[in-house]
Amino acid sequence: MNQDSTTQLSDPMPSQRPWHIAVGRAVKRFVTQQPLGTLGIVIFAALAFIAIFAPLLAPVDPEKPDRKAIFADYSDYGETGYLLGGDQQGRDLLSRLIFGARISLYVSVVATIAGVFIGTALGVISATSGGKVDLVIQRF
Repeated sequence: MNQDSTTQLSDPMPSQRPWHIAVGRAVKRFVTQQPLGTLGIVIFAALAFIAIFAPLLAPVDPEKPDRKAIFADYSDYGETGYLLGGDQQGRDLLSRLIFGARISLYVSVVATIAGVFIGTALGVISATSGGKVDLVIQRF
């Protein structure tokens, strides 16, 4: 066996490498070439994590008023014991923000999916019909 054939066996072709190596290289390339895209993914992942685990992360029930906090200065941490303070009804603002992440994430995902479906449908109609219909849809 010559030396060339042994080096070929020890260094597999890119298509024969394990999948996790290819994915790792692709992620590294994306992170270095697209830092703002990486930041967006990190922020989205953090919001998704907070939204999914809101009942575990929230210190108190976001809808339960605290009678002490109603009569205390609702913006002061010392009197209410709430990290971000409370509102005029005595509810914890941090808990309300954590549970509000669920609603924000739901609305953004639904709006994105609706936009994709509407845009795809209009694109298919425009591409298949052509002519004046195509011009009207493109101008719209």
